[in-house]
Amino acid sequence: MSRVFKAIDLRRAEAGSSDTHVAVKVLTKPFNEYFGSITALQREAHKLRSLTHPNIVRVIDCDRDGRAVFMTMSTLRADRCRRSFDRPIPAAWPPPRRWQLLASVGEALEYAHNITSFTAISSPAT
Repeated sequence: MSRVFKAIDLRRAEAGSSDTHVAVKVLTKPFNEYFGSITALQREAHKLRSLTHPNIVRVIDCDRDGRAVFMTMSTLRADRCRRSFDRPIPAAWPPPRRWQLLASVGEALEYAHNITSFTAISSPAT
């Protein structure tokens, strides 16, 4: 449904930032077939921008260029990702390491749930 590319954020580059790379997730299927409108994706991106947690990739923006719909996100360190995801979790991993990975995912989900629950409760009804 999408492809992810590594790109340079020209605004960051012009500002002299040391971290100019972003991930760009481009939908490969017509957007209307899956979600109905760009508005839904922009709403979702807005919610995701509020999630700042070390185990969650930060969403920067969501937009479209003609028929191309894309989302920009922070990049992850490739070496860290490769070590974690290039191969299945080995059966030889000791249980503490497996629990650590599971706990990291659980912490991210708990954080996201608490933030989105708080946002839903504190947002005025429309």
